[in-house]
Amino acid sequence: MKAKKMIFLMMLFYALPLICFASETQTADKATLTLHIKGLRNNNGQVVALVFNEAEGFPEYPDKAMMEPVGAPIEKINVKRGRDKHIATVVIEDIPLGEIAVGFMHDENSNWEMEYGKVLWWHTEVPMEGIGVSVKEKLRSKPKYKDCKFFLTDDTEMTCDTLYLPKFLTFFMRKYKKSNHEKEIQ
Repeated sequence: MKAKKMIFLMMLFYALPLICFASETQTADKATLTLHIKGLRNNNGQVVALVFNEAEGFPEYPDKAMMEPVGAPIEKINVKRGRDKHIATVVIEDIPLGEIAVGFMHDENSNWEMEYGKVLWWHTEVPMEGIGVSVKEKLRSKPKYKDCKFFLTDDTEMTCDTLYLPKFLTFFMRKYKKSNHEKEIQ
């Protein structure tokens, strides 16, 4: 009986470090990305971020993202000279290591969908809410995956700017919602 207990204790003693090591290696191939979003025009709604590992669907289709969307509240910071700043911090955990690109939007009405509009003389849709991607430069056109991708190797923090459509153009727009198919809002 003592021999069986001794064998059991020895197996437990030698197996426990292997079990602990195995659990560490499972989480070692994942990382956390912290996005500091600045340039938000108000503190309505939330910021919603999407992580992509391929070009298909980037940056606007949540069903093509590699993970579920992550939302974060917006904070209002009082600064001197009477202007307020609005920022959000989005923490995305358990992202598999590798090549990724991040797209985000300022979801002002908290419906988890981007609002689109058509300018009367343009034939393309433009976002009505603020947008941004994982790139340092300001957006000048629709972002492409190849320009926004980076290699995630460890826990990372990034600061990103938010871009809005100029206010004078919103006067000439009709609103649309865009999900898997387009439908006009009445």
